[in-house]
Amino acid sequence: QIKVFSGIFILKLSDSCDLCFTLLLMSCVFGQDLQNANWKFGNRVGLDFNTSPPTISNLPNTIPFNPAEGCASVSDDNGNLLFFTDGKSVWRFLNNTYILLTDELDGNMSSAQNAIIVAKPSNPNVYFIITIGGFTGTQGTSQGLHYTEIDLNNGDGEIKGLNTVIKDHQGVPIDYNYGNLSESITSTVHQNGIDYWIAVFIKNATSSHLYTYLVTENGVSLTPQFFQFSASYAFSLKISPNTMKIAFATGGALGGAYLGDFNNLTGTISMNTLPVGNTQGSNVYGLEFSPDSNLLFYGVDHSFLKRVVVSNPSLETTISALPNIGSLQRAIDSRIYIAINNSQTLSVISDPNNLTNPQYLNQSLVIGSSSHYSRYGLPQWVHQNTECATEITGFHINNNIGCVFEWDDTADSYTIEAVGDSNCYFGSPNENVDTSIYGSITIIENSISQGALSNLVGRKAYRYRIKPSCGEWSEWCCVDINTLLCNNMFPNGTCFYGEQPCSSEYNLIITETVDAPAIIVDQASNELTAVNIISNGANAEYHAGNAVFLNSGFHAQAGSIFLGHIEECTNNQGKPGRKEIEFNSKNVLQENSSNIAAKKDYIIIAPNPSSTFVNISLENLKMKNIIVSSIDGRTMFNNNEGNMDVYKIDISNYIKGIYLVTVNSIEGKIVTGKIIKY
Repeated sequence: QIKVFSGIFILKLSDSCDLCFTLLLMSCVFGQDLQNANWKFGNRVGLDFNTSPPTISNLPNTIPFNPAEGCASVSDDNGNLLFFTDGKSVWRFLNNTYILLTDELDGNMSSAQNAIIVAKPSNPNVYFIITIGGFTGTQGTSQGLHYTEIDLNNGDGEIKGLNTVIKDHQGVPIDYNYGNLSESITSTVHQNGIDYWIAVFIKNATSSHLYTYLVTENGVSLTPQFFQFSASYAFSLKISPNTMKIAFATGGALGGAYLGDFNNLTGTISMNTLPVGNTQGSNVYGLEFSPDSNLLFYGVDHSFLKRVVVSNPSLETTISALPNIGSLQRAIDSRIYIAINNSQTLSVISDPNNLTNPQYLNQSLVIGSSSHYSRYGLPQWVHQNTECATEITGFHINNNIGCVFEWDDTADSYTIEAVGDSNCYFGSPNENVDTSIYGSITIIENSISQGALSNLVGRKAYRYRIKPSCGEWSEWCCVDINTLLCNNMFPNGTCFYGEQPCSSEYNLIITETVDAPAIIVDQASNELTAVNIISNGANAEYHAGNAVFLNSGFHAQAGSIFLGHIEECTNNQGKPGRKEIEFNSKNVLQENSSNIAAKKDYIIIAPNPSSTFVNISLENLKMKNIIVSSIDGRTMFNNNEGNMDVYKIDISNYIKGIYLVTVNSIEGKIVTGKIIKY
């Protein structure tokens, strides 16, 4: 389903995400969070974000819904309201009717964040409501931390495991007797694209901690990650949209807005010891990140709206004076809405990603009348993890702005991994390439400089791969690098480390021609037989458990690259430790072996990379003919002097780039290599 807002595409697909479309690139696009399309909050106030601006959808006066602070609501994949809660009661909306499912949740309507809703992983139409007792509770009566399952697959909806208690890091139940004095809880997605994290602040008379709990299809984990943190009073807790930062609003003597790092793989938190801006000692109640996660907005002393830049949180900007300011909440239209206690309006930050002019609109959205008005709370974001993510495509390297890797995708953040790999090096085969180094970094932009992975700087060769915040790892890409040149060693930025599954066939016969600039990897668990042609500029790797046969009809043309491997069918092609085939060994049977160089017959090109000249020679062979061509097939040099040991070629007039070298030997073999001109 496609919904178009002003300047925004909202595209919702089924969980299988089997629709692809072209918008400058081919990619698989997933839903735009329509589970947050309807809000229910305050004194029977409703907003429907399926339109822009949102439509008022207030509750009838017969529904006793009036939470002073926290609340939560969720919609289905098409943006239709499913249910909502004030932390005590759960109301189902079905067939234009409001149905009370329960009024026995152990939340507290006077908690800043009394409830959040999390989808149950791998279970369509099943949700968890996690509730927390408020600061207003006292020992013996505060409600603690619980979760309840809501199954919408059965009739109006079925309550399961009502108020299941959650434990602290020592295994103590956070129940009525725990004495919890906190009201802060939030959630985010797990890096695996399936599960979720709950983050919560728990405080009693003897201790205070930030906890993170993993939510899986089996429920909420029993063993949390924990981080000791002291706060007099605790209000709002938020994790940034890119899942990399966490913010905490507190009050009292230790009050302020605190910022820290969050790891969406491990659930670990590292919180800064000092609050942002000038908030130290202030009461900070509501806060929210900008959609791009670069800015943090917050309300101070229920009177001032301020913001800081996440990367430089010491510099604070006051946006407006705003009495009775409550929660701040991002909506699916990418705006931030601000609750104003006992007001019939909401304030709006309409361009929150804009550093210089976020376009704050004071009390601009009218939401009701004398019987419908805002309180302090707004419903928190309901995350919807999915195993489908945009496919990373279009790798290329931009040398105009330095050694920068770029790719086509628009996820919230990316994790990049890189590892040294001698297979990516096309210089002298006798040079040692460090394969022990490794780098990993998480970024927001869909590009990264080579220098950002600092332990790769100056390395001869490595491979890298990229993972979007919700999705799977890309292919491995090969890089041959030195201090002056950064270049992907394959035409058009194509990556050759394909993680392709093995053939389901025991034996595999390859007959199809591999045309440039294709890069093909094929596997068979027993034997692979090739009777095909690998064209000039194409690349092919063949893997088999026992033998690779190059039979009559197989031909690797001059300018192509061909590799064969004998290995188990374990998807480990292109990784260190594979066994190279020597084409004249017992592992390979071929009728036309003179067309293929054995792996041990090396071509030596030095210096390489170079800007002036290169010397070309063969190890163990005599050169008869040398051809140098560009990757688009143009012949740059052709020499037929014959019986040469070493030949010097002037490349000073070549443009920067990669050139293919094909050498025919006196012995009748063909050996290929590459020249890098910088």
